[in-house]
Amino acid sequence: MHDLVIRGGTVVDGTGGPSRTADITVDRGVITGVGPADGEPATRTVDADGLVVEVHPCPEKAVSDGAQSLTLAGFREMMGSLSPYLRLWKESRAVMTEAGAGARQ
Repeated sequence: MHDLVIRGGTVVDGTGGPSRTADITVDRGVITGVGPADGEPATRTVDADGLVVEVHPCPEKAVSDGAQSLTLAGFREMMGSLSPYLRLWKESRAVMTEAGAGARQ
């Protein structure tokens, strides 16, 4: 079981390659995997759909500057405070999608 799985974020890995949608597994404060983590259990799961997550082995060389970079603890705190807003955003996006589909019929 992982300590944390961040699911479905747009991942930028610092290699200069294109971003991609992926899951990130974290154990004991260390990123242990970037890729599909479907069905892998975790103590905590964060839905990162619609968010950009920068994964970099050397944070000092990351694309983001220091003020934008987060420790794992900082990321957890941020996601906790944003959760209600993300839920509302997703709900409003679903309603708009449904409304748009109804207008096309």
